[in-house]
Amino acid sequence: MAGPAKRPLRVGVMLNSTQVTAWTHKVLQDIAESDCCELALAMIDDRPSPSDYREPGILERLRGFWKQGAFNLYARWDRNRYREPRDAFETVDATPLIPDTIRMKVVPKTGRFTDRFSAADVETVRAADLDVLIRFGFRILKGGILDCARYGVWSYHHGDNREYRGGPALFWELYERNPVSGTVLQVLTEDLDAGHVIYRSWSATHFDSLYLNRNANYWKASGFVIRCLRDLHARGWDYVIQRESQDSRYDKPIYRAPNAFKVGWLMVRRTIAASRNKLDDMLFQRYNHWRLIVRPAGSWAIENEKSREWHLVPPTDRFYADPFLLKKDNRNFVFFEDYRFLESKGLISCAEIGADGSFGEPEVVLDRGYHLSYPFVFEHEGETFMIPETRSVNRVELYRAIEFPHKWQFEGVMLDNIAAVDATVHKAGDRLWLFCNIAPEGVSTCDELHLFSSASLLGPWKPHPRNPVVSDVRRARPAGRLFMHEGALIRPAQDCSVRYGYAIQLHRVDALTESDYREEPFRRITPAWQPGSIGTHTLDQGEDFEVLDAKFPLRKFRVPQLRVPGVLQQLEK
Repeated sequence: MAGPAKRPLRVGVMLNSTQVTAWTHKVLQDIAESDCCELALAMIDDRPSPSDYREPGILERLRGFWKQGAFNLYARWDRNRYREPRDAFETVDATPLIPDTIRMKVVPKTGRFTDRFSAADVETVRAADLDVLIRFGFRILKGGILDCARYGVWSYHHGDNREYRGGPALFWELYERNPVSGTVLQVLTEDLDAGHVIYRSWSATHFDSLYLNRNANYWKASGFVIRCLRDLHARGWDYVIQRESQDSRYDKPIYRAPNAFKVGWLMVRRTIAASRNKLDDMLFQRYNHWRLIVRPAGSWAIENEKSREWHLVPPTDRFYADPFLLKKDNRNFVFFEDYRFLESKGLISCAEIGADGSFGEPEVVLDRGYHLSYPFVFEHEGETFMIPETRSVNRVELYRAIEFPHKWQFEGVMLDNIAAVDATVHKAGDRLWLFCNIAPEGVSTCDELHLFSSASLLGPWKPHPRNPVVSDVRRARPAGRLFMHEGALIRPAQDCSVRYGYAIQLHRVDALTESDYREEPFRRITPAWQPGSIGTHTLDQGEDFEVLDAKFPLRKFRVPQLRVPGVLQQLEK
Protein backbone atom coordinates (compact mmCIF):
# COMPACT_ATOMS: atom_id res chain seq x y z
CA MET A 1 0.00 0.00 0.00
CA ALA A 2 1.39 3.43 -0.96
CA GLY A 3 2.25 5.86 1.80
CA PRO A 4 0.85 9.36 2.10
CA ALA A 5 1.71 11.78 -0.69
CA LYS A 6 4.48 14.24 0.04
CA ARG A 7 3.32 17.78 0.60
CA PRO A 8 4.36 20.29 -2.08
CA LEU A 9 7.48 22.31 -1.31
CA ARG A 10 6.76 25.85 -0.11
CA VAL A 11 8.71 28.28 -2.27
CA GLY A 12 9.29 31.99 -1.80
CA VAL A 13 10.69 34.46 -4.32
CA MET A 14 12.44 37.82 -4.00
CA LEU A 15 11.53 40.30 -6.75
CA ASN A 16 12.20 43.95 -7.50
CA SER A 17 8.60 44.23 -8.73
CA THR A 18 5.83 42.16 -10.29
CA GLN A 19 7.09 43.29 -13.70
CA VAL A 20 9.77 40.69 -14.39
CA THR A 21 11.98 39.53 -17.23
CA ALA A 22 10.66 36.79 -19.52
CA TRP A 23 13.15 34.21 -18.26
CA THR A 24 12.18 34.96 -14.64
CA HIS A 25 8.51 34.66 -15.59
CA LYS A 26 9.21 31.18 -16.99
CA VAL A 27 10.71 30.10 -13.65
CA LEU A 28 7.65 31.42 -11.79
CA GLN A 29 5.33 29.71 -14.27
CA ASP A 30 7.18 26.40 -13.87
CA ILE A 31 6.65 26.63 -10.10
CA ALA A 32 2.97 27.56 -10.48
CA GLU A 33 2.29 24.65 -12.85
CA SER A 34 4.25 22.03 -10.92
CA ASP A 35 2.72 19.44 -8.61
CA CYS A 36 5.89 19.26 -6.49
CA CYS A 37 5.90 22.84 -5.21
CA GLU A 38 3.78 25.92 -4.64
CA LEU A 39 4.48 29.64 -4.49
CA ALA A 40 3.95 30.62 -0.85
CA LEU A 41 5.57 34.07 -0.54
CA ALA A 42 6.70 36.89 -2.81
CA MET A 43 8.96 39.54 -1.27
CA ILE A 44 8.61 42.74 -3.32
CA ASP A 45 11.16 45.56 -3.07
CA ASP A 46 9.19 48.65 -1.97
CA ARG A 47 12.03 51.16 -1.73
CA PRO A 48 10.97 54.65 -2.81
CA SER A 49 12.81 56.40 -5.61
CA PRO A 50 15.72 58.53 -4.32
CA SER A 51 14.56 62.03 -3.38
CA ASP A 52 18.00 63.62 -3.14
CA TYR A 53 18.87 63.35 -6.83
CA ARG A 54 20.97 66.18 -8.25
CA GLU A 55 22.19 66.78 -11.77
CA PRO A 56 25.83 65.59 -12.03
CA GLY A 57 28.50 67.99 -13.19
CA ILE A 58 30.50 67.59 -16.37
CA LEU A 59 33.43 65.89 -14.62
CA GLU A 60 31.11 63.45 -12.88
CA ARG A 61 29.45 62.65 -16.19
CA LEU A 62 32.78 62.00 -17.87
CA ARG A 63 33.93 59.85 -14.96
CA GLY A 64 30.65 57.93 -15.03
CA PHE A 65 30.89 57.39 -18.78
CA TRP A 66 34.45 56.12 -18.44
CA LYS A 67 33.58 53.72 -15.61
CA GLN A 68 30.13 52.43 -16.57
CA GLY A 69 28.39 54.59 -19.16
CA ALA A 70 30.29 53.30 -22.18
CA PHE A 71 29.41 49.73 -21.26
CA ASN A 72 25.73 50.61 -20.74
CA LEU A 73 25.65 52.31 -24.14
CA TYR A 74 27.29 49.29 -25.79
CA ALA A 75 24.89 46.84 -24.10
CA ARG A 76 21.83 48.80 -25.31
CA TRP A 77 23.18 49.07 -28.85
CA ASP A 78 24.08 45.38 -28.92
CA ARG A 79 20.64 44.28 -27.72
CA ASN A 80 18.86 46.50 -30.23
CA ARG A 81 20.99 45.13 -33.06
CA TYR A 82 20.74 41.42 -32.22
CA ARG A 83 17.43 41.18 -30.37
CA GLU A 84 15.68 37.87 -30.97
CA PRO A 85 11.91 37.28 -31.12
CA ARG A 86 12.19 35.18 -27.96
CA ASP A 87 13.88 37.78 -25.78
CA ALA A 88 14.81 36.59 -22.28
CA PHE A 89 14.87 40.19 -21.02
CA GLU A 90 11.50 41.37 -22.29
CA THR A 91 9.33 42.70 -19.46
CA VAL A 92 6.39 40.45 -18.54
CA ASP A 93 3.63 41.04 -15.99
CA ALA A 94 3.85 38.34 -13.30
CA THR A 95 0.84 39.62 -11.31
CA PRO A 96 -1.43 36.68 -12.33
CA LEU A 97 1.12 34.26 -10.85
CA ILE A 98 1.43 36.13 -7.53
CA PRO A 99 -1.82 36.45 -5.54
CA ASP A 100 -2.16 39.49 -3.26
CA THR A 101 -2.33 37.16 -0.26
CA ILE A 102 1.29 36.05 -0.63
CA ARG A 103 2.84 39.44 -1.45
CA MET A 104 5.10 41.03 1.15
CA LYS A 105 6.43 44.51 0.49
CA VAL A 106 9.77 45.17 2.16
CA VAL A 107 12.24 48.03 2.46
CA PRO A 108 15.71 46.68 3.26
CA LYS A 109 18.48 48.60 4.97
CA THR A 110 20.99 49.38 2.25
CA GLY A 111 24.76 49.35 2.38
CA ARG A 112 27.02 50.31 -0.49
CA PHE A 113 26.35 47.04 -2.34
CA THR A 114 24.23 45.09 0.15
CA ASP A 115 20.67 44.67 1.41
CA ARG A 116 19.88 43.68 4.99
CA PHE A 117 16.35 43.10 6.33
CA SER A 118 14.82 44.13 9.63
CA ALA A 119 14.27 41.58 12.39
CA ALA A 120 10.51 41.93 11.92
CA ASP A 121 10.75 41.17 8.18
CA VAL A 122 13.00 38.20 8.86
CA GLU A 123 10.51 36.79 11.37
CA THR A 124 7.64 37.25 8.90
CA VAL A 125 9.56 35.25 6.32
CA ARG A 126 10.36 32.56 8.87
CA ALA A 127 6.67 32.31 9.77
CA ALA A 128 5.88 31.47 6.13
CA ASP A 129 7.58 28.10 6.72
CA LEU A 130 9.43 28.17 3.40
CA ASP A 131 11.43 25.26 2.08
CA VAL A 132 13.27 27.43 -0.45
CA LEU A 133 13.61 31.17 -1.04
CA ILE A 134 14.71 32.15 -4.57
CA ARG A 135 16.41 35.49 -5.18
CA PHE A 136 15.64 37.32 -8.44
CA GLY A 137 15.80 40.87 -7.13
CA PHE A 138 17.56 42.99 -4.51
CA ARG A 139 21.33 43.25 -4.19
CA ILE A 140 23.92 41.25 -2.22
CA LEU A 141 22.03 39.72 0.72
CA LYS A 142 23.36 39.86 4.27
CA GLY A 143 22.05 38.83 7.66
CA GLY A 144 19.24 36.63 8.90
CA ILE A 145 17.40 36.39 5.57
CA LEU A 146 20.01 33.87 4.40
CA ASP A 147 18.73 31.17 6.78
CA CYS A 148 14.99 31.93 6.75
CA ALA A 149 14.13 29.00 4.47
CA ARG A 150 14.71 25.35 5.31
CA TYR A 151 17.03 24.80 2.35
CA GLY A 152 18.37 28.32 2.06
CA VAL A 153 18.23 31.17 -0.43
CA TRP A 154 18.85 30.01 -4.00
CA SER A 155 20.36 32.44 -6.47
CA TYR A 156 21.74 32.36 -10.00
CA HIS A 157 25.27 33.39 -10.84
CA HIS A 158 25.56 33.86 -14.59
CA GLY A 159 29.17 32.90 -15.04
CA ASP A 160 31.35 30.04 -13.80
CA ASN A 161 32.02 31.09 -10.20
CA ARG A 162 35.41 29.38 -10.36
CA GLU A 163 36.42 31.67 -13.24
CA TYR A 164 34.35 34.86 -13.02
CA ARG A 165 33.08 36.68 -9.95
CA GLY A 166 31.66 40.16 -10.01
CA GLY A 167 30.28 41.37 -13.31
CA PRO A 168 28.88 42.25 -15.76
CA ALA A 169 27.24 38.88 -16.29
CA LEU A 170 28.71 36.89 -19.20
CA PHE A 171 30.70 39.84 -20.58
CA TRP A 172 34.23 38.87 -19.64
CA GLU A 173 33.91 35.42 -21.22
CA LEU A 174 33.32 37.20 -24.52
CA TYR A 175 36.05 39.79 -23.95
CA GLU A 176 38.66 37.20 -22.95
CA ARG A 177 37.68 34.83 -25.80
CA ASN A 178 36.75 32.03 -23.40
CA PRO A 179 35.03 29.35 -25.53
CA VAL A 180 32.56 28.47 -22.76
CA SER A 181 30.20 30.52 -20.58
CA GLY A 182 29.01 28.97 -17.34
CA THR A 183 25.93 29.45 -15.16
CA VAL A 184 25.42 28.17 -11.62
CA LEU A 185 22.50 27.92 -9.24
CA GLN A 186 23.78 28.23 -5.69
CA VAL A 187 22.63 28.40 -2.08
CA LEU A 188 23.80 31.80 -0.86
CA THR A 189 26.23 32.37 1.99
CA GLU A 190 27.79 35.55 3.36
CA ASP A 191 30.66 35.17 0.85
CA LEU A 192 30.20 36.81 -2.57
CA ASP A 193 29.53 34.28 -5.37
CA ALA A 194 30.89 31.49 -3.16
CA GLY A 195 27.66 29.75 -2.22
CA HIS A 196 26.99 26.02 -2.23
CA VAL A 197 26.48 25.12 -5.91
CA ILE A 198 23.53 22.83 -6.61
CA TYR A 199 23.50 23.10 -10.42
CA ARG A 200 26.24 23.95 -12.89
CA SER A 201 26.12 24.22 -16.68
CA TRP A 202 28.23 25.45 -19.60
CA SER A 203 27.34 26.72 -23.07
CA ALA A 204 29.40 27.87 -26.05
CA THR A 205 30.21 31.58 -25.89
CA HIS A 206 28.64 33.83 -28.54
CA PHE A 207 31.62 36.01 -29.41
CA ASP A 208 29.67 38.30 -31.73
CA SER A 209 27.23 39.64 -29.16
CA LEU A 210 26.87 40.04 -25.41
CA TYR A 211 23.09 40.00 -25.84
CA LEU A 212 23.13 36.70 -27.75
CA ASN A 213 25.46 35.19 -25.17
CA ARG A 214 23.17 36.28 -22.35
CA ASN A 215 19.91 35.42 -24.09
CA ALA A 216 20.92 31.80 -24.74
CA ASN A 217 22.33 31.29 -21.25
CA TYR A 218 19.43 32.90 -19.37
CA TRP A 219 16.83 30.85 -21.27
CA LYS A 220 18.80 27.70 -20.57
CA ALA A 221 19.17 28.61 -16.89
CA SER A 222 15.42 29.15 -16.51
CA GLY A 223 15.00 25.38 -16.24
CA PHE A 224 17.48 24.85 -13.40
CA VAL A 225 15.19 25.85 -10.51
CA ILE A 226 12.35 23.47 -11.33
CA ARG A 227 14.82 20.61 -11.92
CA CYS A 228 16.34 21.11 -8.47
CA LEU A 229 12.93 21.51 -6.83
CA ARG A 230 11.76 18.23 -8.38
CA ASP A 231 14.90 16.48 -7.18
CA LEU A 232 14.45 17.96 -3.70
CA HIS A 233 10.83 16.85 -3.52
CA ALA A 234 11.44 13.35 -4.89
CA ARG A 235 14.87 12.48 -3.53
CA GLY A 236 15.71 14.80 -0.65
CA TRP A 237 18.24 17.49 0.17
CA ASP A 238 21.28 15.21 0.40
CA TYR A 239 20.76 14.23 -3.23
CA VAL A 240 20.50 17.86 -4.38
CA ILE A 241 23.44 19.15 -2.38
CA GLN A 242 25.78 16.36 -3.51
CA ARG A 243 25.02 16.68 -7.24
CA GLU A 244 27.84 19.12 -7.97
CA SER A 245 31.47 19.30 -6.91
CA GLN A 246 31.99 21.99 -4.31
CA ASP A 247 35.51 22.87 -5.43
CA SER A 248 34.92 26.60 -5.88
CA ARG A 249 38.43 27.91 -5.28
CA TYR A 250 38.92 31.35 -6.77
CA ASP A 251 42.24 33.17 -7.08
CA LYS A 252 41.38 35.92 -9.57
CA PRO A 253 40.32 39.53 -8.90
CA ILE A 254 36.64 40.45 -8.66
CA TYR A 255 35.55 41.63 -12.10
CA ARG A 256 34.02 45.07 -12.58
CA ALA A 257 32.26 46.81 -15.45
CA PRO A 258 34.69 47.44 -18.32
CA ASN A 259 35.84 51.02 -18.74
CA ALA A 260 35.43 52.96 -21.98
CA PHE A 261 38.84 51.84 -23.28
CA LYS A 262 38.00 48.14 -22.94
CA VAL A 263 34.58 48.65 -24.53
CA GLY A 264 36.23 50.54 -27.39
CA TRP A 265 38.83 47.83 -27.87
CA LEU A 266 36.09 45.18 -28.00
CA MET A 267 34.28 47.18 -30.69
CA VAL A 268 37.51 47.56 -32.70
CA ARG A 269 38.09 43.81 -32.53
CA ARG A 270 34.55 43.09 -33.62
CA THR A 271 34.73 45.59 -36.48
CA ILE A 272 37.95 44.04 -37.78
CA ALA A 273 36.52 40.51 -37.56
CA ALA A 274 33.25 41.54 -39.24
CA SER A 275 35.12 43.33 -42.04
CA ARG A 276 37.34 40.32 -42.61
CA ASN A 277 34.33 38.01 -42.79
CA LYS A 278 32.51 40.40 -45.12
CA LEU A 279 35.47 40.53 -47.49
CA ASP A 280 35.85 36.76 -47.34
CA ASP A 281 32.15 36.32 -48.18
CA MET A 282 32.49 38.68 -51.14
CA LEU A 283 35.44 36.75 -52.58
CA PHE A 284 34.65 33.16 -51.63
CA GLN A 285 31.89 30.66 -51.13
CA ARG A 286 32.72 28.83 -47.89
CA TYR A 287 31.69 25.29 -46.96
CA ASN A 288 32.32 22.80 -44.21
CA HIS A 289 33.48 19.76 -46.15
CA TRP A 290 33.27 16.63 -43.99
CA ARG A 291 34.86 13.37 -45.12
CA LEU A 292 35.13 9.84 -43.71
CA ILE A 293 38.37 8.21 -42.61
CA VAL A 294 38.76 4.49 -41.87
CA ARG A 295 41.63 3.06 -39.82
CA PRO A 296 42.41 -0.30 -38.21
CA ALA A 297 40.20 -0.91 -35.16
CA GLY A 298 41.51 0.54 -31.89
CA SER A 299 43.82 3.12 -33.47
CA TRP A 300 42.26 5.87 -31.33
CA ALA A 301 43.67 4.24 -28.16
CA ILE A 302 47.30 4.43 -29.29
CA GLU A 303 48.99 7.76 -28.60
CA ASN A 304 50.32 9.45 -31.76
CA GLU A 305 49.16 6.49 -33.82
CA LYS A 306 50.21 6.83 -37.48
CA SER A 307 48.41 3.77 -38.83
CA ARG A 308 47.26 3.37 -42.39
CA GLU A 309 44.16 5.40 -43.37
CA TRP A 310 41.57 5.24 -46.12
CA HIS A 311 39.60 8.40 -46.98
CA LEU A 312 36.15 8.67 -48.53
CA VAL A 313 36.20 12.19 -49.95
CA PRO A 314 32.85 13.48 -51.28
CA PRO A 315 32.33 15.68 -54.35
CA THR A 316 32.38 19.40 -53.60
CA ASP A 317 28.58 19.67 -53.80
CA ARG A 318 28.08 17.59 -50.64
CA PHE A 319 29.71 16.29 -47.48
CA TYR A 320 29.89 12.91 -45.74
CA ALA A 321 29.66 12.80 -41.93
CA ASP A 322 28.27 10.86 -38.93
CA PRO A 323 29.67 7.43 -39.94
CA PHE A 324 28.56 4.12 -38.39
CA LEU A 325 29.96 0.66 -39.11
CA LEU A 326 28.13 -2.65 -39.39
CA LYS A 327 29.62 -6.04 -40.22
CA LYS A 328 27.18 -8.50 -41.77
CA ASP A 329 27.92 -11.83 -43.50
CA ASN A 330 31.64 -11.10 -43.06
CA ARG A 331 31.33 -7.85 -45.05
CA ASN A 332 31.92 -4.37 -43.58
CA PHE A 333 29.63 -1.46 -44.37
CA VAL A 334 29.69 2.19 -43.35
CA PHE A 335 26.48 4.25 -43.16
CA PHE A 336 26.69 8.03 -43.10
CA GLU A 337 24.98 11.36 -43.61
CA ASP A 338 25.15 12.41 -47.27
CA TYR A 339 24.40 16.13 -47.13
CA ARG A 340 23.62 17.98 -50.39
CA PHE A 341 24.41 21.70 -50.29
CA LEU A 342 21.96 22.73 -53.01
CA GLU A 343 19.06 20.93 -51.35
CA SER A 344 20.10 21.86 -47.77
CA LYS A 345 19.14 18.34 -46.79
CA GLY A 346 20.82 15.16 -45.61
CA LEU A 347 20.21 11.65 -46.96
CA ILE A 348 21.53 8.37 -45.60
CA SER A 349 24.07 6.63 -47.80
CA CYS A 350 26.10 3.45 -47.46
CA ALA A 351 29.40 2.18 -48.86
CA GLU A 352 31.07 -1.20 -48.49
CA ILE A 353 34.59 -1.32 -47.05
CA GLY A 354 36.85 -3.89 -48.67
CA ALA A 355 39.22 -6.14 -46.73
CA ASP A 356 42.04 -3.77 -47.73
CA GLY A 357 40.16 -0.73 -46.36
CA SER A 358 39.12 0.64 -49.74
CA PHE A 359 35.63 2.09 -50.19
CA GLY A 360 33.01 0.88 -52.62
CA GLU A 361 30.71 3.27 -54.47
CA PRO A 362 28.37 5.15 -52.07
CA GLU A 363 24.66 4.40 -52.50
CA VAL A 364 21.67 6.30 -51.09
CA VAL A 365 19.71 3.88 -48.89
CA LEU A 366 17.23 6.19 -47.11
CA ASP A 367 15.55 9.38 -48.35
CA ARG A 368 12.43 10.56 -46.52
CA GLY A 369 11.95 14.00 -48.03
CA TYR A 370 13.19 15.68 -44.83
CA HIS A 371 16.64 16.04 -43.32
CA LEU A 372 18.31 12.84 -42.11
CA SER A 373 21.67 12.41 -40.41
CA TYR A 374 23.50 10.34 -37.74
CA PRO A 375 22.40 6.87 -39.02
CA PHE A 376 22.88 4.79 -35.87
CA VAL A 377 22.79 1.20 -37.21
CA PHE A 378 22.76 -1.85 -34.94
CA GLU A 379 21.54 -5.42 -34.59
CA HIS A 380 18.93 -6.43 -32.04
CA GLU A 381 17.20 -9.79 -31.55
CA GLY A 382 18.30 -11.05 -34.97
CA GLU A 383 17.18 -7.95 -36.91
CA THR A 384 19.08 -4.95 -38.25
CA PHE A 385 17.82 -1.49 -37.30
CA MET A 386 18.65 2.14 -37.96
CA ILE A 387 17.84 5.26 -35.94
CA PRO A 388 18.59 8.31 -38.11
CA GLU A 389 18.38 11.79 -36.66
CA THR A 390 14.96 13.23 -37.60
CA ARG A 391 14.76 16.36 -35.46
CA SER A 392 13.21 18.25 -38.39
CA VAL A 393 9.96 16.30 -37.81
CA ASN A 394 10.25 16.53 -34.02
CA ARG A 395 10.55 12.83 -33.24
CA VAL A 396 12.94 9.87 -33.03
CA GLU A 397 12.17 7.26 -35.71
CA LEU A 398 13.10 3.58 -36.00
CA TYR A 399 13.76 1.72 -39.28
CA ARG A 400 14.33 -1.99 -39.98
CA ALA A 401 16.33 -3.46 -42.85
CA ILE A 402 14.18 -5.54 -45.19
CA GLU A 403 16.90 -5.92 -47.82
CA PHE A 404 20.24 -5.08 -46.24
CA PRO A 405 21.83 -2.65 -46.86
CA HIS A 406 19.66 -1.19 -49.62
CA LYS A 407 16.08 -1.07 -48.30
CA TRP A 408 14.73 0.07 -44.95
CA GLN A 409 11.19 0.02 -43.60
CA PHE A 410 9.75 2.51 -41.12
CA GLU A 411 8.97 0.59 -37.91
CA GLY A 412 7.59 3.30 -35.65
CA VAL A 413 8.25 6.33 -33.47
CA MET A 414 10.45 5.84 -30.42
CA LEU A 415 10.02 9.34 -28.97
CA ASP A 416 7.42 11.82 -30.23
CA ASN A 417 7.01 15.60 -29.98
CA ILE A 418 10.62 16.05 -28.95
CA ALA A 419 13.51 18.09 -30.36
CA ALA A 420 16.07 15.30 -29.97
CA VAL A 421 19.33 14.85 -31.87
CA ASP A 422 21.83 12.02 -32.32
CA ALA A 423 19.87 9.23 -30.61
CA THR A 424 22.22 6.40 -29.60
CA VAL A 425 21.03 3.10 -28.10
CA HIS A 426 23.04 0.85 -25.79
CA LYS A 427 21.93 -2.51 -24.35
CA ALA A 428 22.95 -3.34 -20.78
CA GLY A 429 21.41 -6.39 -19.12
CA ASP A 430 17.70 -6.53 -19.87
CA ARG A 431 17.39 -2.78 -20.46
CA LEU A 432 17.87 -0.61 -23.52
CA TRP A 433 19.32 2.84 -22.91
CA LEU A 434 18.75 5.72 -25.30
CA PHE A 435 21.11 8.70 -25.16
CA CYS A 436 20.19 11.90 -27.03
CA ASN A 437 20.54 15.64 -26.76
CA ILE A 438 17.31 17.58 -26.30
CA ALA A 439 16.95 21.29 -26.96
CA PRO A 440 14.15 23.21 -25.24
CA GLU A 441 13.13 26.36 -27.11
CA GLY A 442 15.95 28.88 -27.10
CA VAL A 443 18.61 26.33 -26.07
CA SER A 444 21.37 24.84 -28.24
CA THR A 445 21.14 21.20 -29.33
CA CYS A 446 24.75 20.78 -28.17
CA ASP A 447 24.29 21.48 -24.46
CA GLU A 448 22.21 18.88 -22.64
CA LEU A 449 22.31 15.07 -22.73
CA HIS A 450 19.17 13.15 -21.78
CA LEU A 451 18.88 9.45 -21.01
CA PHE A 452 15.89 7.11 -21.39
CA SER A 453 15.41 3.40 -20.69
CA SER A 454 13.02 0.75 -21.98
CA ALA A 455 12.54 -2.99 -22.29
CA SER A 456 11.85 -2.71 -26.05
CA LEU A 457 12.85 -0.51 -28.96
CA LEU A 458 9.41 1.02 -29.43
CA GLY A 459 9.08 1.78 -25.75
CA PRO A 460 7.58 3.14 -23.71
CA TRP A 461 10.81 5.00 -22.96
CA LYS A 462 11.20 6.14 -19.35
CA PRO A 463 13.14 9.39 -18.78
CA HIS A 464 16.00 9.14 -16.32
CA PRO A 465 15.36 10.95 -13.01
CA ARG A 466 18.65 12.83 -13.33
CA ASN A 467 17.86 14.29 -16.77
CA PRO A 468 19.67 16.07 -18.19
CA VAL A 469 22.47 13.79 -17.07
CA VAL A 470 25.05 16.16 -18.62
CA SER A 471 24.66 19.93 -19.09
CA ASP A 472 27.94 20.93 -20.69
CA VAL A 473 28.56 21.93 -24.31
CA ARG A 474 32.04 20.38 -24.08
CA ARG A 475 30.85 16.82 -23.47
CA ALA A 476 27.10 16.32 -23.85
CA ARG A 477 26.06 15.58 -27.43
CA PRO A 478 26.55 11.95 -28.58
CA ALA A 479 29.46 11.33 -30.95
CA GLY A 480 28.98 7.66 -31.75
CA ARG A 481 28.25 4.20 -30.40
CA LEU A 482 29.13 3.25 -26.81
CA PHE A 483 31.82 0.54 -26.70
CA MET A 484 33.97 -1.45 -24.30
CA HIS A 485 37.67 -0.71 -23.76
CA GLU A 486 39.84 -2.50 -21.19
CA GLY A 487 36.77 -3.56 -19.23
CA ALA A 488 35.20 -0.09 -19.15
CA LEU A 489 32.16 1.23 -21.00
CA ILE A 490 33.14 4.24 -23.14
CA ARG A 491 30.75 6.95 -24.33
CA PRO A 492 31.99 9.27 -27.11
CA ALA A 493 30.65 12.84 -26.95
CA GLN A 494 31.10 15.99 -28.96
CA ASP A 495 32.96 19.05 -27.74
CA CYS A 496 31.11 21.92 -29.44
CA SER A 497 32.63 24.74 -27.39
CA VAL A 498 35.10 26.10 -29.95
CA ARG A 499 32.74 25.42 -32.85
CA TYR A 500 30.11 22.82 -33.73
CA GLY A 501 31.72 19.39 -34.00
CA TYR A 502 35.14 20.60 -32.87
CA ALA A 503 36.42 17.53 -31.01
CA ILE A 504 35.45 14.18 -29.49
CA GLN A 505 35.54 13.73 -25.72
CA LEU A 506 35.61 10.12 -24.54
CA HIS A 507 34.05 9.23 -21.18
CA ARG A 508 34.32 6.24 -18.90
CA VAL A 509 30.79 5.40 -17.72
CA ASP A 510 30.96 4.70 -13.97
CA ALA A 511 27.24 4.22 -13.24
CA LEU A 512 24.32 3.39 -15.53
CA THR A 513 21.19 2.45 -13.57
CA GLU A 514 17.57 3.54 -13.44
CA SER A 515 18.41 5.87 -10.54
CA ASP A 516 21.97 6.99 -11.26
CA TYR A 517 24.24 8.01 -14.11
CA ARG A 518 27.87 9.04 -13.76
CA GLU A 519 30.70 9.38 -16.25
CA GLU A 520 34.23 10.76 -16.22
CA PRO A 521 36.13 12.28 -19.17
CA PHE A 522 39.39 10.46 -19.83
CA ARG A 523 40.60 11.17 -23.38
CA ARG A 524 40.07 13.66 -26.21
CA ILE A 525 40.41 13.36 -29.96
CA THR A 526 41.04 16.82 -31.40
CA PRO A 527 41.16 17.88 -35.07
CA ALA A 528 44.95 17.72 -34.84
CA TRP A 529 44.77 13.98 -35.52
CA GLN A 530 44.05 14.83 -39.16
CA PRO A 531 46.29 17.57 -40.68
CA GLY A 532 44.26 20.46 -42.07
CA SER A 533 41.08 19.42 -40.26
CA ILE A 534 39.10 21.90 -38.14
CA GLY A 535 36.65 19.43 -36.59
CA THR A 536 35.92 15.80 -35.80
CA HIS A 537 32.63 14.70 -34.24
CA THR A 538 31.84 10.99 -34.74
CA LEU A 539 33.77 7.83 -33.84
CA ASP A 540 32.58 4.25 -34.33
CA GLN A 541 34.44 1.06 -33.45
CA GLY A 542 34.01 -2.13 -35.45
CA GLU A 543 35.58 -5.58 -35.33
CA ASP A 544 38.06 -4.85 -38.14
CA PHE A 545 38.00 -1.09 -38.57
CA GLU A 546 37.23 2.16 -36.84
CA VAL A 547 35.76 5.15 -38.66
CA LEU A 548 35.82 8.86 -37.89
CA ASP A 549 34.78 11.97 -39.72
CA ALA A 550 36.85 15.11 -40.20
CA LYS A 551 35.85 18.60 -41.25
CA PHE A 552 37.91 20.59 -43.73
CA PRO A 553 37.25 24.19 -44.77
CA LEU A 554 36.41 24.45 -48.44
CA ARG A 555 36.49 27.79 -50.26
CA LYS A 556 35.63 28.56 -53.87
CA PHE A 557 36.18 31.85 -55.65
CA ARG A 558 32.89 33.52 -56.43
CA VAL A 559 32.33 34.03 -60.15
CA PRO A 560 31.91 37.78 -60.69
CA GLN A 561 28.66 38.78 -62.34
CA LEU A 562 28.97 41.78 -64.63
CA ARG A 563 25.82 43.86 -64.71
CA VAL A 564 25.86 46.99 -66.88
CA PRO A 565 22.47 48.78 -66.89
CA GLY A 566 20.85 48.72 -70.34
CA VAL A 567 23.48 46.54 -72.00
CA LEU A 568 21.96 43.19 -71.05
CA GLN A 569 18.52 44.36 -72.13
CA GLN A 570 19.90 45.35 -75.54
CA LEU A 571 21.67 42.00 -75.92
CA GLU A 572 18.47 40.13 -75.08
CA LYS A 573 16.73 41.86 -77.98
